[in-house]
Amino acid sequence: MSRLFINSFLKEIRFTLTTTFTPLSLLIGLFVYCERHYRLSSIPWQARFKTLSLLFVLIGLVMVINNNTLPFKNAKETYKAGQKPPLLTLFKNLKQEVVTTASPEPVSLTIEDLAVAKRYGIAINPNTDKPFEKPWIYEHDAFNLENKQWNVILLFVESLSSQLSGVYRPEYAHLTPNLLNFAQHSTVVKGYYNHVTPTIVSLRGGLCSMFPYKQLTDWRKVTFAPKSESLRCLPTLLSENGYRTHFFSYAHPNETFVEQQMQASGFEDTQFYQQFLDRHVDSEQRPTRRTYGNGDQQMFTGLINFLSRNQSSEPFFVAMSTLETHPGLSLLEGQTRYPNIDNDKLNLVHNLDDAFGRFWRAFQSSSLASNTIVIVTADHAHTASIPLKAVAKADYSGENFDEVVLQIYHPSANLPATLTVEASSLDLAPTILQLVGIRDAQNSFLGRSILGDRQLTDGAIGSIYNQSQFITTRSGVLKQENLEQSCLIEGQTNDLCALNRVIRQSHYLQSQGRF
Repeated sequence: MSRLFINSFLKEIRFTLTTTFTPLSLLIGLFVYCERHYRLSSIPWQARFKTLSLLFVLIGLVMVINNNTLPFKNAKETYKAGQKPPLLTLFKNLKQEVVTTASPEPVSLTIEDLAVAKRYGIAINPNTDKPFEKPWIYEHDAFNLENKQWNVILLFVESLSSQLSGVYRPEYAHLTPNLLNFAQHSTVVKGYYNHVTPTIVSLRGGLCSMFPYKQLTDWRKVTFAPKSESLRCLPTLLSENGYRTHFFSYAHPNETFVEQQMQASGFEDTQFYQQFLDRHVDSEQRPTRRTYGNGDQQMFTGLINFLSRNQSSEPFFVAMSTLETHPGLSLLEGQTRYPNIDNDKLNLVHNLDDAFGRFWRAFQSSSLASNTIVIVTADHAHTASIPLKAVAKADYSGENFDEVVLQIYHPSANLPATLTVEASSLDLAPTILQLVGIRDAQNSFLGRSILGDRQLTDGAIGSIYNQSQFITTRSGVLKQENLEQSCLIEGQTNDLCALNRVIRQSHYLQSQGRF
């Protein structure tokens, strides 16, 4: 533990020196050079002061732009994809990057709020210190699954909306041939949406079946990691039932402090970036995307090698996060290009499918095929972009709340080929626990398993940046914007406002260690 702390501390010091003191050192060096060679002392001090100030401003701008170009890129892509007012789009993107989450305040839930929460599957006991905690995970089993300690492999594919899969769109059958082959052996879930975004919030939200109150900026705008509450998440409950838990990621461990967050979610073994390559990728030691992280081919190569070398007799849970289908990236030289349409997004998805195919073929020919569940899903929906807009369905809304891929391979073969639900990634953790037969354990999950429980509720919930909220129901997707304003209107008692208050109360309890 002490070694982990020291290594993390040294990484932070190195990061701070690199990003702050290096530009300042260059500035001072330039000033000294000019002083010696151009006799700056002969120039009036006012002019020197103005020049030095200008240099400070220019270097400051370079540092800001170097670390914060994403809002500008997102604003440009969103504007061109949806033709929204460019200044408004830029402002919203900058706001999401700059504004950190305020400390949550307690919310008084009414009897009506509790009733709405119950209809959407959220059990709340307001008379206890942990109102969301309950001793069970699921109540109904629609498929009579075999109760067994199956191994579990969970693949979080970056931004894999159903719009981008031939499994969900027949016209793109040649785009994802390997995912289509996987679909012949797995259950294709339709009507499954992401419930939060972006990646780090989505990973934590899906694994812990909650709405994290800390947003992306809470993790990006600090030098040292803020406290990450340890919760009883999916990895924790699996560990308590004899599983070895592993998390593999393309990213640097200190990017949004993802390593700390995954450890707080209960993973015993976490491997990131170069460490993952060094351990599991023999011939591809350099990250394909450099500072962005490891490429999809590398991640699946490493996963194949890990599985072939794993000698543990204990059941395992492996979760892996990929990168290259992220908005804004383009195909690199030597990667697998989609031959039918020249589109950046389709090229990247086709390359991802090729990498997944190598894993899927290796898996099918191994002993794991008879005792291991494989789940392919997205970390979150794809955000609006020009390449996506060019190939999306005609009715694509451009929202960050969208149907995402969910395919489940289960060796028992008791699941149907297709399962249509009104669900979200809030339901991921309880669904996986039902797949392995873990019914009873203390938890505060807000989601319900899609294998019986979710079908008995009114729908599933999504909340994006705490600005817009969605419910996917049998009659379609309901949306409400400007929640903080519209839900304060006297007499406002609709489902979206009630659920918003429930989510805000869960945020407060998270901050108090009572969730």
